[in-house]
Amino acid sequence: FETDLSEITEALKVDCQIETDLRVLIPEEYVSSISERLGLYTRLDEIDDDTSLTGFITEMEDRFGKMPLEVQDMIDLVRCRWKAQVLRVEKITLKSNILKMYFVSQEIPQEIVLKVIQFVNSKRGQCQLREKSGKMILQVDRISNIPELNTILVDILG
Repeated sequence: FETDLSEITEALKVDCQIETDLRVLIPEEYVSSISERLGLYTRLDEIDDDTSLTGFITEMEDRFGKMPLEVQDMIDLVRCRWKAQVLRVEKITLKSNILKMYFVSQEIPQEIVLKVIQFVNSKRGQCQLREKSGKMILQVDRISNIPELNTILVDILG
């Protein structure tokens, strides 16, 4: 039964795309080789669990030293993507201090819808929930960094 459940969960997993105008990258001053930076981006994109991510962080710091804020934000964004996938969010935009989360158009489990509604009710005046073309869209204003995005996702997940 456990295998069946994990297969179903994997089949329902949403690939979440994130767009932002924040500086989330590996700076040239931190890793000078462009091919090495591209390889690190590829590896990071393929990581799908916290243990592997922790190993990646350790390796980066061993090889290149303490991570600058842009790289820390990039790592945190990976964790945000995982949380968003659980919530069935297919796209996040964080631009000009406005966060928008686009949920999948297929039926969203009722417990997720209820969690989103509870979040909206707790943040009156700062966010809106609407539907467009069969998709639920959550907009939260005055979000200026990745830790704030993470806090929102944690709040919604409960």
